[in-house]
Amino acid sequence: MKTTFISTQSIGAATRNAIVRSQERLAEAQSELSTGRHFDTGLALGAGTANLVDLRQQNERLAGLESSNARLQFRAGVAQAALGSLVDGAQEFLEELIAARQAPSGGKLVQASAEGRLTAMIDQLNVTADGDFVFSGMNAAEPPFDDYWSDPPPASRSSVSAAFLGEFGLSQDDPGVAAITPAGIEAFLDGSFANLFADPAWSNDWSTATSELAVVRISRSEAITTSLSANEGAIRKLARVYSAAADLGTENMSQATFQALVDKLVTVTGEAVNELGAMQSKLGLNEQRLADASERARLQRNLLQERIGTLESVDPFEASTRVTSLLTVIETSYAVTARIQRLSILNYL
Repeated sequence: MKTTFISTQSIGAATRNAIVRSQERLAEAQSELSTGRHFDTGLALGAGTANLVDLRQQNERLAGLESSNARLQFRAGVAQAALGSLVDGAQEFLEELIAARQAPSGGKLVQASAEGRLTAMIDQLNVTADGDFVFSGMNAAEPPFDDYWSDPPPASRSSVSAAFLGEFGLSQDDPGVAAITPAGIEAFLDGSFANLFADPAWSNDWSTATSELAVVRISRSEAITTSLSANEGAIRKLARVYSAAADLGTENMSQATFQALVDKLVTVTGEAVNELGAMQSKLGLNEQRLADASERARLQRNLLQERIGTLESVDPFEASTRVTSLLTVIETSYAVTARIQRLSILNYL
């Protein structure tokens, strides 16, 4: 037969252990009361934890899409603003061409305006969003255009000078430009000059952009092209118009030759404006798809967060009651422990 040793020390130790356990449970209950969530979700939900993990993963994926779509919307807005500026500038230049056609000093006026508009066009197409060049296609780390008027001249300007020299045997600022006939300038504009804005010359001398565009997923089942390319036909035509007006010696041309050049540029500028409008429309559709996808993701996240909250949340009243109860237990345990520790057989001798 075995008897259990009983003493005030063993009783006190047991009471202290109970206090420690109660303090741990109190810390958990206080955490649940302050956060509104289970302290140990796995313990509380058991097999339902797998469902919670899946819901959280879905929520994180949707949050990532929302964040990505917000950046894409900003990028699209930057591109849309640049296209709008290009359209406005082209329409204004079209009016200037028509007004200058009959003016005695029309060549000088058109040349001065085109110089500034070519510079502005390059600046607008070299715009960045979040550190990426918007109109560079897949080559977003590099600007699509060099400064046309830089010194030394970039390949774009050198190619124009070489084409003019090859066609007429003189430079653009040579007084001999006055001898160029309307038929001659028309043949040049439609021939060797136009070839500068077609591949491979365009990619070699003008643009570093890629025609391939990045495809980005904006929802679980939808992807769009978000980048733009400076290789679009509208942009090539606009560069063709501005460089022709600015750098083919219009101030030295005869009135008849200048009028022939203006007639050609008016036609090409009108085509560029229409094609830029088509680019704006296409980009606008993608902006709407982005907005719709972001709204759907937001609604889906709200539903997921409600379900996650239902699984993770604790009853605040029940948590408060547990905290109060545990505090009472701990206080009582402290009082009992203190009385036990004061017990001594010497008090009864």
